[in-house]
Amino acid sequence: MADEDREETVTEPLLGHHREKKDLQRLLENSASHEKDAPTSEAIVSRSHTNSMRTYWWRWVVLGVFSLNLGMNNLQWIAFGSIANVVTCYYGISNFWVNSLSMVYMLVYILCFVLSALSLDRLGLRTTIIIASCLNALGAALRVAGTGRHYFWLLLSGQTVSALTQALMWGAPSLLSSVWFPPSERATATAFAGAISPQFGILVGFGLGPLLVHSELTPQVCGNDTTKTTDPESYPFFGQWEDDIYSGLFYFLLGQAVFSVVFIAVTFIAFPNAPPTPPSISRQLLEESSSVQLKTLQSSLFGFLKNRYFLVYLVTSAINMGAANAIVSLVNEIVIPYFPNRDKDIAYLGIAGQVSGILLMIVIGRLLDWTKAFYAINVSVYAVAALSLAWFSAAVQFQRHFIMLYFSYSLLISSIVSFQAISYEYAVEMTYPLPEGTSANIVNVVSQVVGIVMTVVVGQMSPNHVPIGTWFITGVTAFGALLTVFIKPELRRVKIDNDRRESQGIVSNGSIQEDITHTKHGSVS
Repeated sequence: MADEDREETVTEPLLGHHREKKDLQRLLENSASHEKDAPTSEAIVSRSHTNSMRTYWWRWVVLGVFSLNLGMNNLQWIAFGSIANVVTCYYGISNFWVNSLSMVYMLVYILCFVLSALSLDRLGLRTTIIIASCLNALGAALRVAGTGRHYFWLLLSGQTVSALTQALMWGAPSLLSSVWFPPSERATATAFAGAISPQFGILVGFGLGPLLVHSELTPQVCGNDTTKTTDPESYPFFGQWEDDIYSGLFYFLLGQAVFSVVFIAVTFIAFPNAPPTPPSISRQLLEESSSVQLKTLQSSLFGFLKNRYFLVYLVTSAINMGAANAIVSLVNEIVIPYFPNRDKDIAYLGIAGQVSGILLMIVIGRLLDWTKAFYAINVSVYAVAALSLAWFSAAVQFQRHFIMLYFSYSLLISSIVSFQAISYEYAVEMTYPLPEGTSANIVNVVSQVVGIVMTVVVGQMSPNHVPIGTWFITGVTAFGALLTVFIKPELRRVKIDNDRRESQGIVSNGSIQEDITHTKHGSVS
């Protein structure tokens, strides 16, 4: 990476006063007594004086490559969400199996999130993302092989392999932003990597699905009842309809496979593990002293479990993100019984939701970077999510104008996915210096459990009872919004970076370094 290219240097003395230097030496020596491989305090102080913090323009390339991979993975996740009625009819399966194409992502993440945490910790960002990109391409190829009507098992197998990509990548956005971006850009980078890129993938999946996988004969062959499992071969014009659907589905899945293979090469070439120098004090502190790195996943998890703010926030995040997973996965099944023959409109509904979500997340990310007002923004976005979900549920149940669905769904998706971007950074702030990737993985895995429960409950309801399920999700989300009002932790990482800007050195009376030392023994509170 060329240092002669545009760089932003934020060099400052890291230890300004003799007393602070002595405190840092004493604290590091105490920490070193618990880690045999810890560097000496003199070495850390020396490096702190000589090293500068820099941000490199290549960070935007890294962010782009990561976003391409995660966006493609989310496209594969939701590819069948907007064509669920066609898929049930084409493969002759029930709604449960169509929903399984989405739920398998959640299930695999629950089972494999430890693998993600270990991979990020032991192998690093570059190796983890390259492995994830390869798995994504393999899963995409299996899905192409499952295009035939009698090969649904191959389609589901491909989804399962692609789900491993999500398991490896979903814990990485906050770590990537911490490793590559300065404090003034971290929230924006996390929003792009962890929320905007997945939403862009969902946007493409929602839009292309109905446009490519459709036939004018679908209403005659399949009817309007998305729960019907009758073999469509008994209907007239079946052969022509089957050819239309097979052709559209084949090219839809083949395009995803081709791009996934291209992304492997791009990732291998353009995705380094880390920049030559850290972009912030908080990152430098973690990188320079191995004594503050948590060496085992067990010790990390114990530290998270001791943090009461994080535990409560875990519940609220799981409710919000679980509701998002359920609504996005089931939007076709929720809407079609009340607005029949509106398949393409549902695609446009999904597009409207994702576009509004992407725009709002850009605003939220920049606002967080400028103000660091995590609490106020978090509470506001959660409240909007609960209110818009109630609006959406009412619009479906009372079958109002479809335009009401556009507005309510757009507001719902934009607020929920914006909360997702906030949650990654907020979790890191309240648990620093615990590993960034692990905090995101814990938030995600609990969210997946809630998402599966909500998807199964609503997905198994008959069309006449679906509004009951959406109102249930609304009530749970309202409870989460109320609970989040009481979560107001200290922004630990912001504090340590602010100390630098105020020329107070790394340590303010040794408090942060002592927290790091205590964290190693699981005493974060």
